[in-house]
Amino acid sequence: MITEIKITPLLFPLIKPFSNHIRVITHITGLEVRIVTTIGIIGHGFIYGLNNMPHEEIINILESRILPKLFAHDIDIENPTQLMSWWKKIWPILKPEQHTQSELTALAIIDIAIWDILMKDKKTSLNKFLGGEKDKVPVYATTGWLSMSSDELIAECKEYKKQGVNAFKIRLGHKEDIARVRAVRNAMGDQFILILDANQRYSSEEAIQISKDFSSFNILWLEEPTINKLNLFDKTKENSVIPIALGENIIAENDFIEICKNKLTDILQIDLPRAGGITGFIRILEIALEYRIPVCNHLLYELSISLVSAYKNGYMLEYDNLLPSGIFSHDFKVIDGCIQPPDLLGNGVELTESALHQYGLSTYTVSPNSLTQRRV
Repeated sequence: MITEIKITPLLFPLIKPFSNHIRVITHITGLEVRIVTTIGIIGHGFIYGLNNMPHEEIINILESRILPKLFAHDIDIENPTQLMSWWKKIWPILKPEQHTQSELTALAIIDIAIWDILMKDKKTSLNKFLGGEKDKVPVYATTGWLSMSSDELIAECKEYKKQGVNAFKIRLGHKEDIARVRAVRNAMGDQFILILDANQRYSSEEAIQISKDFSSFNILWLEEPTINKLNLFDKTKENSVIPIALGENIIAENDFIEICKNKLTDILQIDLPRAGGITGFIRILEIALEYRIPVCNHLLYELSISLVSAYKNGYMLEYDNLLPSGIFSHDFKVIDGCIQPPDLLGNGVELTESALHQYGLSTYTVSPNSLTQRRV
């Protein structure tokens, strides 16, 4: 039984702000929950993102719409079947076609924490419970921001290469896109992997032309070239001369099925919050596996490594390195360009008490009967 849930909004300042074509980013916002149980296990859930996470809105959704149903169902937190049954009941209530980011984050963070309880109770790691297909996954560095000069891009590539990382993603939308990519390719050599991220900025016709413009640079994939419309995916995929990657902004399961069934992408990328947590991530992974589509994560590599590495179609891990060092109880080191899934009981991701104290804004304690707040 669950006795109480502690919710802590977090803010991590960036030493150096950066930008894509959408916004200037000065800090990383996050949310942590701890679910306290009568079986002596505490479940940890942690989510962060590049956007300004609306903490108050998410907490209100948790308090008014998610947690009452969690307390009311009194699910057996030691039973994965009941966990997934609970998740399937909550997902339709939130209207999948109309989900807000806050609703998705609220569901995801509770789902992640419950999986942590489940794995700890079974005395296993998340990766092993799901099959443990791979003992490590290669990473690609996901910076390449528009605010960086060509020299800064090259310097960052070289720093990552010291860790054995041989793949780097560059954002498109700079007036000197081609010159920037050419400079990195010339500096890093033909064996270095380059990826381009368009952040949904182009029409299908523009995306097809972009693929031609960059075809000589040996690009691994062109990411999210258009907005999320299946007919645009179809046209772009059919005519692009560079492989296509997408998925981080897709929500509806039927859309994932259509994308995979009709081979509208070469690589599928899954976002943990938008998927509704670990349960949703697994559902999408298994859809992609059925159609033999390789899968990468979108951000949150610390938790995503345990999921991507558990399946045969796990491909690469997006590695952002944006959070302060030393905030987790486990160190997610890049070794020879790869990250290993944590061999820890639970989901493998827990913030330290010192990190909560330093970066936490406040803590809310929720029980079946009350919501109270105290300052950290």
